Amino acid sequence: LLEQGEALIPMEMKSARTVTPHFFAGLEYWRTRLGPSCRPGILIYGGDTPSTRHGMTVVPWKSLPRLSRLG
Repeated sequence: LLEQGEALIPMEMKSARTVTPHFFAGLEYWRTRLGPSCRPGILIYGGDTPSTRHGMTVVPWKSLPRLSRLG
């Protein structure tokens, strides 16, 4: 979990190069548990293409230096 002010951003990292729907289960868990203080999650993965899926940001691990601008 990344703390940003009073908000929490769940983050998860996967080594796979292809994103699959079950990757979002942990992020959904935190969104449910934290309620309104939870912002959409960030999935970091081993692929190359950034996207948005299930209302969450998907970024390649190579983009980690840019994560500070996502909040």
